[in-house]
Amino acid sequence: MSAATYATFNTFTGCSGSGPTCTAANKFNGITTKWKKDYPDDIDANFGFRYKGNLENGLNYSVNYFYHYGANPDINLSWHDPTTGEKLNVQRAAAGAGGIPNLATNLGENLNGITDFGVPGNQTTVLLRNSAGAYYGAFDPTVMNGTKGLGAPELRFTESLHRIHSIGTSFDYALDTAFAPIVLRGEFLYDKDDTQAIVDKRLLAIGDLSNALKMEDADYFKYVLGVDVTVLKNLLVSGQFIQFRNLDYRDKNRTCQTQPGIDLNTNMPASAQQSFDCSAYTGDLTTLSLSNGMKKAYKNKEFYSMFLSKPFGPSDEHRWNNIVMYEEGGGYWNRLDMEYSFSDNLIGTAEWNQYWGDEDTQFGQFKDSSNVQVGLRYLFD
Repeated sequence: MSAATYATFNTFTGCSGSGPTCTAANKFNGITTKWKKDYPDDIDANFGFRYKGNLENGLNYSVNYFYHYGANPDINLSWHDPTTGEKLNVQRAAAGAGGIPNLATNLGENLNGITDFGVPGNQTTVLLRNSAGAYYGAFDPTVMNGTKGLGAPELRFTESLHRIHSIGTSFDYALDTAFAPIVLRGEFLYDKDDTQAIVDKRLLAIGDLSNALKMEDADYFKYVLGVDVTVLKNLLVSGQFIQFRNLDYRDKNRTCQTQPGIDLNTNMPASAQQSFDCSAYTGDLTTLSLSNGMKKAYKNKEFYSMFLSKPFGPSDEHRWNNIVMYEEGGGYWNRLDMEYSFSDNLIGTAEWNQYWGDEDTQFGQFKDSSNVQVGLRYLFD
């Protein structure tokens, strides 16, 4: 929060135990947090349909529609009164005389194009007020003379689901060639009314946490193109190209200037301002965190995979499979599994999953979750 004012930090703080009305007897803590799930009722079911057909030339196809809740929940932030639970209004007040926020102002989320917080009047304070017009914080920001405010608010994280219209189609077509049998296939999906995480580092810089990270609507187009080839009598080799395209991708590059203050390199007073990234963009939902600087998502995310499958044994009664997948950005996943038939009814299974690569990728972050699994499956007649 490199551009946050003292009055903004006051909004998030409790009574320190000093001041005319903020004494040690009524000292209280800073902001608290709460996680809440806001899920639909069990009777709100998903539903869809699929139509399958084929053409005389051997092309198989399907058309699909699915109206469903998204598999990935939304996470939205909001401020609340810690006692009553009332949702509080966020006010972005411009700087006023003597450092007291100008309560008559409430800047929009775009901050009217502000990028230089060192210019007089550009300092923006984040205030929180209830429906009665009273303000939160250790001290009352309307006077800033030591009079106690309503105290620190509660930052609530609300987890919810959203409805998506998924419209898809698929095809496969077999070719007999002199080399080997080949199957060409594809799957295409359009997701309407899905969501994306929007990160606004300018709002984050001034301390507007609830609006700096929020979910917004987005449509996606996803597709898979694959080729299956059988070689060496019964070895199936399958290659795939996968792409997820965000049709409402956000990427607004900005650079902002802090207020003059401490030199970050020498930790000494300095009049020079510091530049910082204050862009607004689509965040990478799978890895988004403070440790990677609120990582930006790809507009078009790509995956590549290779799958091998081969039966073995005197009567080809056993089978092993291996799939390796590369994720754009440097993430990898490999799964090797095997089925061994002890009898017609008893089947043993073994599986090895290995994740590695860049820790800020979907697969790389799971490197410590690599695992080996074994099991038995019995089929009843």
